[in-house]
Amino acid sequence: MSSSPARRSRRGAGTRSAPVDKKTRPMSPKAPLPALRPGHPDYRPADWRTLFQLNRQFGVPDPWYGLCPAWRIHLESAARREFGHRLQVVEGPYALEYRVPLDVVGPTNLIDASVVFYAKPSYDTYDLPAQDYPRIWAQRGLPSKHRMPVDDALCLYYPDDPPQHRWTADKGLLDLLDLIVDHLGYEAHWRATGGDGDGIWLGDEAEHGFAGEAA
Repeated sequence: MSSSPARRSRRGAGTRSAPVDKKTRPMSPKAPLPALRPGHPDYRPADWRTLFQLNRQFGVPDPWYGLCPAWRIHLESAARREFGHRLQVVEGPYALEYRVPLDVVGPTNLIDASVVFYAKPSYDTYDLPAQDYPRIWAQRGLPSKHRMPVDDALCLYYPDDPPQHRWTADKGLLDLLDLIVDHLGYEAHWRATGGDGDGIWLGDEAEHGFAGEAA
């Protein structure tokens, strides 16, 4: 898979780090995702009625951005050209999930990834728009230096960074999938080189937490 311009521009030499003020909130979700939402390991499409009842308590506006055809077309178009029928979509009243097998270590050993957009996320988006901070899962349960501690979602970028250094919905789903492939590759190398001991993280990274004011 070739790198997109946004993906290439986001990369930089060396490792970024950010000082952490321990008095500020950590970069972690506020609470576990409710059961039976897209992305949950026990989720099945037949549970949309339950999902609807769960989301009513969050006061989600209707319609939401996931129902906007123009937004969907812009988000999906490049990814659909790249993945075709392998890109699967699960739609619901207040959530939109994309499932796709990704080539991280070779075409005969694809890794299933799940990207879920919520109308009103139950996790902290650090004041970013919900469409710019979806939840992403892949290879649940494996050790990693950069995952959310509550629900094992991938921690792909620092929310306090400027838009050119993090993913935003206007870059499209394909760019996010490229970022996921990179991240999973970094995880594999980190585990292979010692993990929590002396593991090497090949990509850019920032320490968890916020320096000064939160995003």
